[in-house]
Amino acid sequence: MHLDLRPRIPYIGVSGVLKASVRSDLVWRLAALIYMPVFRGRHLKSGTRNKSDVGKLSQQYTYLAGLFLWLTSPALASAFVSQFSSCSSIREAALPMIHSPFSIRGDYHCTALNAERSGPTYFEWLGRQAELKLRPQPYQGLRLKIERDLAVLLMRSSYEVADELDFVPMNDFQKDFFTFRQAEWEDYVGAFPPLSVRQGELTQPSYFDFISFAQYCTLNEEMRHGKLAFVELVSAEGEKRVVRRSDDPSLPQDNSLLPAEHSRRVGDRILQRLLEAPEVYAPRLSGRGGGGGGDVGVEEVVEDVKRIVDLFTAKQFNQGGEVKMLAEKEGARKGGAAWQGMKLKVTSRAPANLWSLQSLMFRNEPLLNDFEGKAVRAYLQGVGKKEGTYAVQVQGNDVVHTFSW
Repeated sequence: MHLDLRPRIPYIGVSGVLKASVRSDLVWRLAALIYMPVFRGRHLKSGTRNKSDVGKLSQQYTYLAGLFLWLTSPALASAFVSQFSSCSSIREAALPMIHSPFSIRGDYHCTALNAERSGPTYFEWLGRQAELKLRPQPYQGLRLKIERDLAVLLMRSSYEVADELDFVPMNDFQKDFFTFRQAEWEDYVGAFPPLSVRQGELTQPSYFDFISFAQYCTLNEEMRHGKLAFVELVSAEGEKRVVRRSDDPSLPQDNSLLPAEHSRRVGDRILQRLLEAPEVYAPRLSGRGGGGGGDVGVEEVVEDVKRIVDLFTAKQFNQGGEVKMLAEKEGARKGGAAWQGMKLKVTSRAPANLWSLQSLMFRNEPLLNDFEGKAVRAYLQGVGKKEGTYAVQVQGNDVVHTFSW
């Protein structure tokens, strides 16, 4: 499988931006202005010269020029209007918008005869510009370097679980991952002072934020088009093997279930590795230490989750954390089962995945890189206190994970 991405101007469809910005009335109105002339143009015969239609078209493209003023620059908006002013028909104006690449120089040729089908279309380019304008800006505050073992653990666990779930040939995933991060790199580092982000330096929070975003965007795309059977390259010598997801009944056969299973397995791996690491204080958790698993109360759960968050802080993944249990009930406090109506809030301050998590949420991706949340969920599952609902929010520079029963 190959992602529909181009090296110079990456593909971000307008529909994807709309889906991610569903609460924005402005985006919906702008989309209506964009699509209206195109749909009209696609249904008119070639050579139509209707003054009324051309007048309406000119008005609509005036609105589009205003959009370009917002997205790019007055110079580009002027070039855009001048190109379309020479169009003699709606079809002549509309078809290039569907098929032709739009040059950054403003050379948008108003003729269907010169339409090219290679490279990003106008809508793809416009969607890309809209996403860059609307999505969160990278965090540029001071953060300490992440300890390498944790950074590697988070990236490797995400990759290895993807390999286990058998939804894409991993040689294809690696190629698509490379293509995506190359396409996104210049736009990301452009938000920072020159040479401040070192490519390949996984312990640098700003680079980890970027590479984790690229990894999880690629994972989400591959899951949406997950294959049940495929041929995978397994060696540099060209050795291949046939993989069928149905051969393992424990794997989800429905692609829509892949994100949840991926999150669960990654959380288990992260928690297990953190608790086994001899180089940190590796606390003995009340509910999991020594393989135990009796019923635990609120105090034990809160204390254990604090220890998990402290592990991330000790590894310098975040700048500190806080754990609170809200709406506590006396029955649960004593170790009973009356957890209904309770909420566990885990706050992580300026974590290394702050921007990437925000950006994935902006894109409305089902699979998030909420690593601390995954680890806490794995713990709760292990002590028999699996939450009823889970939500993650970004509040300023804090990431808040909320577990509700």
